[in-house]
Amino acid sequence: MDKLKLAYDYITACQAQSAYEHHINQGFQLLNPDNQVFGLADPLHKAYLELVLEILGEEAFDWIQYWQYEADYGRASMDFQINDVEYNTQDMTLYKFLEVTCGLTK
Repeated sequence: MDKLKLAYDYITACQAQSAYEHHINQGFQLLNPDNQVFGLADPLHKAYLELVLEILGEEAFDWIQYWQYEADYGRASMDFQINDVEYNTQDMTLYKFLEVTCGLTK
């Protein structure tokens, strides 16, 4: 199993799903400003999350969540250090981040 591809696909799928839900909410708010949709894909996302967590392990999954939520998918400038080497999420591709933090390589 290609764990790098699994991690990459999980992150990009979560990012795309979030964007789709945002667009759906925008459409509903055009009908009525009080309209909002929550948890559109929650059951599917929960199952996918559990599978990825099981396969990659907690430490790798913690780094994935760091990339998603703290680093805003690499858009936020977040410094971190591993083995006395400093990194910044904005200076890395997702593949490089997964290689450095999780040890996943092509």
